[in-house]
Amino acid sequence: MWKRIFGVGEGTLPFAGSGTVFALLRWTQADCGAATCCIDIVRAPLPGEPRDRLPFVPTGGERLLHGTGWPQVRMVLEAIDRIERQRIDPARIDSAYWREVAERLRVGAAIHAYAPSRHHAWQARRATS
Repeated sequence: MWKRIFGVGEGTLPFAGSGTVFALLRWTQADCGAATCCIDIVRAPLPGEPRDRLPFVPTGGERLLHGTGWPQVRMVLEAIDRIERQRIDPARIDSAYWREVAERLRVGAAIHAYAPSRHHAWQARRATS
């Protein structure tokens, strides 16, 4: 998976183009040490598709998942790690999985693993459509 860390003042994020899925992790820290963070899994929209406005993403995107606070961010990063350990690119999985993860975060439930069988079924559906 392609990774790059952008620092403060670097402006906007470049990415490959329409349909690209990426994670946007943001955090701030106050002088007193308090920190806040959030993570979004975003799909770059195809031309003419609706889009959400997102910081640092000039074209906006379809927000598949939004998590706030370190516990939720950690859960999403762990889900990404589990997918990568299966040698599957998290940017190329069924976007419905990210929506399911978002719903599980919302209700405080454990995140189910993304199974290789699900991935193969999703790829087969894409190939026939």
